[in-house]
Amino acid sequence: MSSVIEKTITLRRAGLLISTFVIALGASVLVGWAMNITILKSIFPSLVSMKANEAIEFILCGMTLLILFRRNIGNMSRSAAMFLSLIIILLAIATLSEDLFGLNLGIDQLFFHEFHGEVDFTSAGRMSPSSAYCFLLIGIALLVGSQYILAQMRLPIIAALSTTVLIISGLVLFSYALNYLFHISLWGDSEMAINLACGILLLGSTLQLLIFSEFELKWYLDSVTTGMFIMGIIVLLGAAAGSNHLTNVLNKDTQWVTHTQETLKDISDIFSNLAVLENGQRGYIISGDEKLLEHSVQMKTELQTNINDLNLLLADNATQQQRAEQLRPLLLQKIDLGNKMMIARKQQGFAKAQQMMANPDDIIITDKIYSLLTEMQHEEFDLLATRIQQVKTSTAQTLLILPVQVFLSLTMFSFGLFWLNVGVSARKNVEEQLRQSQKMEAIGQLTGGVAHDFNNLLGVIIGNLDLLERQVVGNAAAMKNVATIQKAALRGSDLTKRLLTFSRLRQLNSAPTVLENSIRNTIDMATRAIGPEIKIITHFDISLPFVLVDAAELENALLNLIVNARDAMPNGGSITISTQIDDFNEQDMLVRNKELKPGRYARIIVTDTGCGMSKETQAKAFDPFFTTKQRGKGTGLGLSMVFGFVKQSGGMIRIYSELGHGTSISIYLPLAEDEALPTKTTVKTPMQIKADGLVLVVDDEVDLLDVIVSYLEDMGYKVRSATDGPSALAILQSEPSIELLITDIIMPGGLNGVELGIKARELNPDIKIIYSSGFPSAALTERSGTTIVGPLLSKPYQLNDLVAAINVVMSGDIKT
Repeated sequence: MSSVIEKTITLRRAGLLISTFVIALGASVLVGWAMNITILKSIFPSLVSMKANEAIEFILCGMTLLILFRRNIGNMSRSAAMFLSLIIILLAIATLSEDLFGLNLGIDQLFFHEFHGEVDFTSAGRMSPSSAYCFLLIGIALLVGSQYILAQMRLPIIAALSTTVLIISGLVLFSYALNYLFHISLWGDSEMAINLACGILLLGSTLQLLIFSEFELKWYLDSVTTGMFIMGIIVLLGAAAGSNHLTNVLNKDTQWVTHTQETLKDISDIFSNLAVLENGQRGYIISGDEKLLEHSVQMKTELQTNINDLNLLLADNATQQQRAEQLRPLLLQKIDLGNKMMIARKQQGFAKAQQMMANPDDIIITDKIYSLLTEMQHEEFDLLATRIQQVKTSTAQTLLILPVQVFLSLTMFSFGLFWLNVGVSARKNVEEQLRQSQKMEAIGQLTGGVAHDFNNLLGVIIGNLDLLERQVVGNAAAMKNVATIQKAALRGSDLTKRLLTFSRLRQLNSAPTVLENSIRNTIDMATRAIGPEIKIITHFDISLPFVLVDAAELENALLNLIVNARDAMPNGGSITISTQIDDFNEQDMLVRNKELKPGRYARIIVTDTGCGMSKETQAKAFDPFFTTKQRGKGTGLGLSMVFGFVKQSGGMIRIYSELGHGTSISIYLPLAEDEALPTKTTVKTPMQIKADGLVLVVDDEVDLLDVIVSYLEDMGYKVRSATDGPSALAILQSEPSIELLITDIIMPGGLNGVELGIKARELNPDIKIIYSSGFPSAALTERSGTTIVGPLLSKPYQLNDLVAAINVVMSGDIKT
């Protein structure tokens, strides 16, 4: 198993384990709230507890991650992950809305209430702003992770979101450590529970695992990353400025709260001082104790101070200022009436003072004073509540602005880093594909050359076997030996054909073909070979038009794929063959990489449930003679032949495989939309020609030349022979009666077979010409630089092939 696959599996297992733990953490907190078990709600009872809505968020996050870390995610699972992510986001947004805008949606009270008493509804929500913000980022990351839209943006977005979450939760845990060790409060306003911070740290780490399970991130520094990094620093500086501004706003809001509290204190002092003054005066009137008068004098002074301070504090509030202006003369009247009662008590006695106490004016003034003080106090309480809410909102904004700006800066950096990695990866892929293409081209040239030389050798062997077979007629043992050698030679000939197919040098007879018919023909042939343990399933696109392909070679290629799939499933399984139409334009990566031309292609997908292939095996799968089968079980040319056939047909082949889960091979073939539809043609049987006349045979392979001469002499022809072009041209010039020229194409001497044929026709326009070669005509045209006109005998060939070619040429059915 490759290291990459091992790493991916390990990361997925770790992600599944952490996701399960997160669900268990959330569930335990819910149990703690349901049964009022303090230790489950908070690790340390004296610290902030994790709230019920936070526990629910944890369970939802864990469930979503369990879905995303599965090996194969279907559409239903992806939809479920998206739905759970949206719930996480909506809960977080609702809580943030409460904090930022002073709303009271009551979402924190849906399931549980505080057991120690009523919840203070002036505080919007029990989830802290920093916690809600973290869950919002996690929810967005999970939503993005559940989709494969905008592939280049998906991973950097998740990276930026998860890194921000890690920083916030890390700071909270760091603040807890500072507070515990050194009694320094770094994040005292966050109100994030320690177990909540640990859980969020785990969630952020799990999102990072999700990234690395799909993408091998490496560090590259170039202008893109540097530019994004600079932009990130600029955003951080903006964060510092924004945070400073919001801190100033928070300080001003706090000052206004303090101002209102001082105003309320002054009003309360007036209430209390006035009550003390009245009690002192009444006590003196009743008892005549002059010590009480001393205390009353002090209260009069304090009341004067209170009303002066109140006037200053209410300078910003016109309504309250008006009330204070009404209050001052009333207090002075109240004090004046009190002074008169004290004088009457001292000079005229208790009865006179008591009579004055019953004066309606005193009662009316006192009621007005208390009414004004009560109105002022109520308005200041309302104002205090409003300003406290403003402080909370400013606090939430101040606490959120820095994480938001950190998130934005990390987003810039992550996009730079990931885009660079994507670009580097794309370049590496292109370079790897170029190297692979060059390697395959070099191997193809080598195998083509080997096949050509091998064909010459096989031609000698097969030709001599034909001649030997005539000589041993009647000798059963010798005939058996000849037949065995012929069978082996023909197998060698088939091997060279595969090599030529891989090197894209074999002649293809491409024509508009019904793909479904070719696949069904292949399945009929393969059914007997694969056995009853393997089931073949088909899914055809009925709208598929004709495909431009050599039907026989296509069926051979599909048969190779089915046989390979069978060998990958020794215990049985299923093979699924499906077809579809794919459209590629200039913007597609395959077109930009020049792997395909723009246009519509038929795609054949052959998928098995076998053992699969490692990345290393996939990289070598198309190499000739590479095989993972046991010795004697395969030549290693099956997929090589398929590769060469598909490329020569103007298509492309792709492999996707996972160890233990099977392999899927896709073949792309061009549609025959602009080609003429196939028509049935009647094949005319050539007439048998009497073997006489003079024939010139040219071939640089002397042994093969001797065989052909023997063939022709046995047929009754007079034969002349040559081993190179110049010698053959000299014979043609000296013997104009030569009727038939049989010549190899690739020869030494500076005159190839095609050029020889042209000169021969100049000497004798009626001469018939048959070409022979170990290369197909397409390759020969490229090598010789001229187009071959006339029949081509592909080496190695037997006597029957030569006879058929001579009959066709001499009968005039083919113009040479």
